[in-house]
Amino acid sequence: MKIVLINPSDITFGKTSSTVSEKDPPLGLAYIASALQKAQHEVQIIDGVGSQLSWNDMCETLSKSDPDIIGITTHTRVLRSAFELAIKSKEYYPRVLVVLGGHGTFTIEEQILRRIESVDIIVRGEGEETMVELADALEEGRSIGEILGVCFKRSEGNVVINPPRPFIQNLDLLPFPARHLLPMTSYIRERFSGILGRESFKGTALISSRGCPFSCVFCAATKFYGHRWRPRSAENVIDEIEHLYLSYKKLGLNGFVVADDNFLVDPKRVMKICDFLIDRGLSHLKWMCDARVDSAEEKLYSKMYEAGCRVLAFGIESGNDKVLRLIKKGITTDMVRRAVKIAKSVGLKIWGYFLFGLPGDTDETIMDTIRFSEELDLDNVEIHPVQMYPGTEMGREQNIDWLNFLIEEELHEDVGQQTGFAGFHPCVPTYSDRDRMKTIMTYITRRQNLQRMRKKSITNLVYYGLTRPKKALEYLFNRMRTRDRLPQ
Repeated sequence: MKIVLINPSDITFGKTSSTVSEKDPPLGLAYIASALQKAQHEVQIIDGVGSQLSWNDMCETLSKSDPDIIGITTHTRVLRSAFELAIKSKEYYPRVLVVLGGHGTFTIEEQILRRIESVDIIVRGEGEETMVELADALEEGRSIGEILGVCFKRSEGNVVINPPRPFIQNLDLLPFPARHLLPMTSYIRERFSGILGRESFKGTALISSRGCPFSCVFCAATKFYGHRWRPRSAENVIDEIEHLYLSYKKLGLNGFVVADDNFLVDPKRVMKICDFLIDRGLSHLKWMCDARVDSAEEKLYSKMYEAGCRVLAFGIESGNDKVLRLIKKGITTDMVRRAVKIAKSVGLKIWGYFLFGLPGDTDETIMDTIRFSEELDLDNVEIHPVQMYPGTEMGREQNIDWLNFLIEEELHEDVGQQTGFAGFHPCVPTYSDRDRMKTIMTYITRRQNLQRMRKKSITNLVYYGLTRPKKALEYLFNRMRTRDRLPQ
């Protein structure tokens, strides 16, 4: 069978604008594609993001694809795009099954099937085995009624929710993602030039594990991939890294990003991967990973640096210990200080992620977070308003009619100008008042600009005063009005 898989562009901000890709490749879709190819199915990927396709371009490509099955990957921010593509798919191919999957449909499958007529089937959770079994069944004319992990509509309109498919326990059995079906020139890009300087690298993403044993209230990953952490073997991971390098070094690839939610769950596995990188002559590749601060060990961080790691990204979230407890982060501010100190001592650069508007947040605790982000003297800081997603503990707390919020209000309106700030997305609700979050975000942006100016030398400030007086006056004006408290 011919299966067309689509990674939709976000059309929330207008159907005619193309998407500039600053993202990582859709590895979930590429894993499904490789599993389907291994099962002898023909696969095409239409990557609206990586190919920077406008809405019209996506539709035109789809209209020429002649598929037997259309599969659309989703996350919450592109649900609107996915539903409109499903509608277009039925216009072009009325008898072709339209299948949705990914994070965006998770926990709201029944609502989608009842209210979006053009969607026939939804794959729940990990899709590799389910999509292969679905394609085989359709090719052989067998019923899909017993396939684990699918939700579908019967001809009379009834929705069937089959039991979930067990998680894949041995991830080494999966073929490497089908990157050859993606526009990899868009995904092999310069990384961290702002904080690494000459040591910045061109790289792309890989995933070495699934699942997370922790329970942060804002995170949907544990619901989608489970609380049990499932790693690939060190041998399997290093084989993929070597394959990546040999396949794409002609495109300038000289590094990679480990896109796991938490790469350092098992320090012994990480040490083994690092030893492989060194032994196979791949330690010249620069790389980064996300990590929790409770993984901090000098021996581990030193080995990672020796093996090419240059950036650690810590999800710190808050600078207030009470808020950290309320969001079930499982860390303290003292643990953050210790991890940053150890990482810096071995030469690693630190990227810190923070959220505000969390459960328990007040103006005082948000100021604690802002001050804490400055105290740590990180190499890069991102502070964003927290947003909610279906399936998270935080989302369930709010009792949201997700389909009404994501579709009914958004699908038929031009909402592109309603957010007013990067970091907010019109199709994703915030936990706190959105207008208040915008005010705080404005304050944080101004304050961060001042911090960057303060770090410049006196010579540079004098230079600005003489050559760019408007810039210097703007700095002085912002300094006077940016006090050490949030605006009311």
